[in-house]
Amino acid sequence: HMVNRKSHLVRLSVQPRAFTSGLDDDEQAVFVSDNNNNNNNENKAPSKLDFFVAGFPKCGTTSLLYAFDAHNETAFAPREYCEINAGATKDHEVMDKLSKTLSQLHESKKSNRGNATLKTGIKCPTGIRSTVGISRISKAYPDAKLIIGVRHPVLFFQSFFNYRVTEMHDKKEKGAVVPSAETLVGSNDWKAVSTNFAQYEYYLMQLGKTSLSSKQVKELGNRGRQVVPSNMKVFLYTIEQLEDANEISSMKFRNDMKSFLGLEQEIKPFPHDNV
Repeated sequence: HMVNRKSHLVRLSVQPRAFTSGLDDDEQAVFVSDNNNNNNNENKAPSKLDFFVAGFPKCGTTSLLYAFDAHNETAFAPREYCEINAGATKDHEVMDKLSKTLSQLHESKKSNRGNATLKTGIKCPTGIRSTVGISRISKAYPDAKLIIGVRHPVLFFQSFFNYRVTEMHDKKEKGAVVPSAETLVGSNDWKAVSTNFAQYEYYLMQLGKTSLSSKQVKELGNRGRQVVPSNMKVFLYTIEQLEDANEISSMKFRNDMKSFLGLEQEIKPFPHDNV
């Protein structure tokens, strides 16, 4: 049975003021950090990870991958690295593999660019969905930073659902059944697509960067989530900032990101891909 891609794609209507992620329409990139100084250097890996693009899916993480891969001061993995979230694999096995990958990546980029001070990064669009990967990184690389993108929840759901349908079509998955988008409500998900995943606040709460009420902590637990506090600083952006056609505000946003990562050279305008 071949999946008919066009018959399953959805387009949802959006009300401009329905954005509920907690960001104001005119809010610029946000820098967030906590004052917890209990660094765990016992798990410090011999290699170096400077930043982790941890999500969300369909929020411009691939555009960031291309931008960082082309930047002279960054050594960025050229593919998604979601192995970091492998819950069934032992921590030391995951981190040993990551350490080797980062060392090879850094040496490869350094030999090509002649730069010994490269910032090394990886990305996993679903990295924020589970705290497993973020917890591992915060222990092994306590100075690593997080970059997280969001977009209008309705557009996120629409784009992620259509991406999964297209993915099935491209892979020619036999016997594949595409559920109705209307059924993917709450915890009922399909290939990680659900309205729950569009409720960014519950995933951001896991980072422990803001005070939570007992009610919020309980709700996190009900959703199978937990708070994993760390020293990791967070750069939060909206996909509209990646696509900003205004040269002045676009430059300010890219300068904010450059400063956050400790880069000296300009980050060029982001390419638009698969959003």
